[in-house]
Amino acid sequence: MKLHRSENIRWYALVGGLVATLALLVVLQYRSVKAVGATMKEQMRMNLRGSLMDVRQAFEAEFRPLCRELELGALPKGDLREVAVHFNRWHAVAVHPSLVAAVYVWEPNRNSGSEFVKLNSSSTAFEPASWPEKLITLRTRLSEMGHAPAPPDDRNGAGPRAGDHPPVGPMRR
Repeated sequence: MKLHRSENIRWYALVGGLVATLALLVVLQYRSVKAVGATMKEQMRMNLRGSLMDVRQAFEAEFRPLCRELELGALPKGDLREVAVHFNRWHAVAVHPSLVAAVYVWEPNRNSGSEFVKLNSSSTAFEPASWPEKLITLRTRLSEMGHAPAPPDDRNGAGPRAGDHPPVGPMRR
């Protein structure tokens, strides 16, 4: 059975219309997927921002009382017993007391250079300490700024180096 030319044109028009419809659906699908992706990306960004704010607030909520307790400007100068008492008060009520591994106090001392002490948690007293490995970079920076003696291996026991300056003005712990 042979189709007439007019029927062939109808079939071609129908197939062409279906192809055009399919192309339109592909374009619409692509746009909707792109829009959903952008919306999900923005939602994830907002969730991350909210989570970071929660972490920040939790961090602040934990450390704000510690900072208040150890506000050294409010404590009598040189009275480290008060620092120990205030730290132990915070430690007793803290939700996560293990966040603070140790308490060190460094005080520049005009007579002996400086004093570096660590809180002994069992006796609630400060004892002389050497700089921990993790704080060597800080000690080096303080030394470069003229606020702390250089590490002993840099000086070889030779006393002050040329260019070393004493701290200017009062130093805080």
